[in-house]
Amino acid sequence: MPPIAAGARFPHELSGGMQQRIGLARALAIDPAIMLMDEPFSAIDAQTREVLQEELLRIQREIGKTTLFVTHDLDEAIYLSNRVVVLAAKPGRVKRVIDIPFELPRPPLTELRGDPRFQAVRAGKRTARGSNWRSNGRSSSGSSPAASAWTNCSTRTPPA
Repeated sequence: MPPIAAGARFPHELSGGMQQRIGLARALAIDPAIMLMDEPFSAIDAQTREVLQEELLRIQREIGKTTLFVTHDLDEAIYLSNRVVVLAAKPGRVKRVIDIPFELPRPPLTELRGDPRFQAVRAGKRTARGSNWRSNGRSSSGSSPAASAWTNCSTRTPPA
C-alpha cells in the first residue's frame, strides 16, 4: 500500500503489521524514558512478526531506549532481549532472571536459532552467562517462559 493511500485510511482498515508499526511510531513520538510493549507481535502472522522484530532491534540500536517487552514466545524473548524475567502465573512475581548470551546487533532470528548457545538457552542448559530454560518452553516452576523481557540497548541506567 503506498504511503499516501495508507495515510488516508482508518486504523481498522490497515493490516496488523501496519497497525503495530503505527503504534511503535506513536510510542516513539513522545520520546519516553522507557518503552513498554505488551505482546505487540502476538496477533501477527509469523513472517510479519519476524520483520517487525528485526525492525524493533534496528530502532533499538538507533535510539538506545530501554524497553520492557512482554511476551509468551520463548524464541522472541531470547532474540529481542538482553535479559529475560520469568514471572509466576499467580500471583505475578519474579521466578527467575536469565541473562541472554548474545551481543547486539544480532543476526536474523532464523540464523540465531542455529547457534548452539540459542539452543542451550532454549533447552534449559546453562550457558556461559547462566541462562536456564527447560526444553518444554516452560521454566522449572511451570510459569510462563518469557512473561517479560527487559532490553537495555543504551549505556544509560534506567530510572529508579
